[in-house]
Amino acid sequence: MAETTATMGQPASSEPASSRQACQGCSLVVETAGRLGNLLFTLASGFGMAKQNQLKFEIFCSAESHGGLVSTFPRLATIPCAGDTSKYSRLKLDKWGTFDESAMKMNVENSVMIQGYLQSYKYFWKHRNAVKDMFEFSPAIRSKAITLLKEWTQSSSVVADLKNASKSTHPTEKNNVITVGVHIRRGDYLRPMHVAMGYTLPDAGYFKRAFDCFRAESSRTLFVVLSEDVAWCSKNINLTDAIVKTSGDAAVDMCILTMTNHIIISAGTFSWWSAFLNQGQVVYFRKIVLPGSELQRGLTEDDFFPREWIGL
Repeated sequence: MAETTATMGQPASSEPASSRQACQGCSLVVETAGRLGNLLFTLASGFGMAKQNQLKFEIFCSAESHGGLVSTFPRLATIPCAGDTSKYSRLKLDKWGTFDESAMKMNVENSVMIQGYLQSYKYFWKHRNAVKDMFEFSPAIRSKAITLLKEWTQSSSVVADLKNASKSTHPTEKNNVITVGVHIRRGDYLRPMHVAMGYTLPDAGYFKRAFDCFRAESSRTLFVVLSEDVAWCSKNINLTDAIVKTSGDAAVDMCILTMTNHIIISAGTFSWWSAFLNQGQVVYFRKIVLPGSELQRGLTEDDFFPREWIGL
């Protein structure tokens, strides 16, 4: 494996990438690693860097892994797997949640492999609509998500109670219920290793404040909570206007969260991408890492959370 590095920033030209001479036939490659949320960040950021630097975009993965990606997001079929990358330059971006502007104006003389978590929306914000199109779920996943969301919302006694309450307290309001997806991640974030690294979790108080933001807007709000920790949710979430569910499939759960009118998220990249692909308002948990921790040193909040989102 070649140990050469791409030149970033120095002596990078001050001209925009669109006006510089592109490396003809060169590619920008990202590695596919991690679970769904981490993977989407890598792909989206690599896509944005390739566009900005006028390079072909490729994925470093096996044919089997590529097939798995395409089965979830069929439009990724247009992005090829990289072949032999032994002669590619390597560029490692160490700060996982901080935007490195120099990656958007690279001077490369050959193809380059980008390494790192690449978790900043600023790498692909200019191309966000194309990214959303690229991550359109497969018909099979969408169909299952639609079926489950319809089943959960129409069969729930909570929905009937919300409609009846709105008739008596707001007689001029229509009876359509507004859905707010809520992702509550706990599980692996409770492990001692993750706690020591600086991962934090929102408490019940955060979710109450977030719920209240939407309750203030409408008395007909149904919170669709997806979590692997149903017991914690049942104990800590007011269920008078909420249901706690899971499909048992990460891609289907994310797809469901993208279909609700609005969304509340907790820590983690799964939450982040569920919010990004949702078309409504986003409320997010700001204190996702412990101050002074290893994780905090790699995070710039303004680079990680879009300014359009509401932080609590």
